Amino acid sequence: MLGYNPDPALIGKTLNVELEWSIDGPGNGVGVLKVPFTKSGEWEELVFDFSTIAAIPPTTKFTQLVLRFNDTADGAGAVVYVDNFRLTN
Repeated sequence: MLGYNPDPALIGKTLNVELEWSIDGPGNGVGVLKVPFTKSGEWEELVFDFSTIAAIPPTTKFTQLVLRFNDTADGAGAVVYVDNFRLTN
């Protein structure tokens, strides 16, 4: 996906993509990847490769895709933008 961070103070803060509520697969909390913003004032590609998580069988289907920003703090009031989600096999 593409991410846009308008605030230089947010460089290094992570965007989580979480796969939740699987159908006959692993429980919540297994499919979580965190990628940091490395830029400010421009779009950047953020890649979340869930094939790196061995606990998720390749045929697993999830019913929810959750985005969470800066979960080590509360992330409240921060503004980031995401666009151009692309799913691949």
